Amino acid sequence: MCFSAKASFGAAGILAILGYQTLKLVQERHQFPLAVVPFFFALQQFSEGVMWTFLSSDISPNALFYIAQFLYVFMAYLFYPIWFPFSVWTLEIVPWCRYVIFCVLLLGIGVAFLNIDLLSGVSGKKVIVKVIGLSLHYPEMSWSRATFYYLAVCLCCLLSSRKYVWCIGVTGSVALAVTYYFYYQTAASVWCFFAAFICMIIYLVIRDQRKIERTYQ
Repeated sequence: MCFSAKASFGAAGILAILGYQTLKLVQERHQFPLAVVPFFFALQQFSEGVMWTFLSSDISPNALFYIAQFLYVFMAYLFYPIWFPFSVWTLEIVPWCRYVIFCVLLLGIGVAFLNIDLLSGVSGKKVIVKVIGLSLHYPEMSWSRATFYYLAVCLCCLLSSRKYVWCIGVTGSVALAVTYYFYYQTAASVWCFFAAFICMIIYLVIRDQRKIERTYQ
């Protein structure tokens, strides 16, 4: 997240609370993959708070820093392209939508595989994250790879028949467009800040699914 360690830790706490409230609404196993996403964002923001603590002070990076660095890059570039389409796929009930979203999931797996090279600089005791302005700079994806990343993370939501899930895709699309246009060098950090708003929509999705489940009980 942008700004500072305090902002990142604060966001992590808020997202963790929202994640807890979302998980409380879960009634079926197929709702869990999407409901747990706020906790992933919270963990990612916490890891960035750790990195800010080191990068904004005279403290030399240690094992904690390198773990936080690896965790953030792994989640941003490898984890989300797979988990988002997977969570939407498990929630989907319309057959043709499930099929298309599954194809998007396969695309996400391909994107994650391509992004493995971005982890090469993270392994070992090497600092690859640096401060640019009020944000952190991480390894950059090419425009072509970023396009496939967008399709994997956002298109699955836009294709879903579930109520409010399309809002996740729209929010993610706007966030990606804004960050890559205005903050290309720090897109990975800024996008995850904006994408945190997705967690509020996820809460609405799970709450709506809870109402539907109660209706058919």
